[in-house]
Amino acid sequence: STSSTQSSKRNMSSHAKRRSATIALWVTYVNIVLYALCYQLQRPVEPFLVAKLTTSGDGDAAQDAAMNYGRVQAFFSAIQTVGSPLVGILLDR
Repeated sequence: STSSTQSSKRNMSSHAKRRSATIALWVTYVNIVLYALCYQLQRPVEPFLVAKLTTSGDGDAAQDAAMNYGRVQAFFSAIQTVGSPLVGILLDR
């Protein structure tokens, strides 16, 4: 009787662990999909956003917007270059 109770507890514990792992996996998948969706929706809008946010008193607003957009792209690339290995190290722990 006690062995069947212990076996039952082990099966429930195993089931709970499996369910917890499944939930964690789905949360990870949802986060990845949301990130990819936001990234894909953001990219085409960036040049227009930079142009709108660039307020210049002179007539070179388009050139200022182009320069600022280039700076934004360079900044994001630099952050990805530094951040990707750091995130990789954190995920490998």
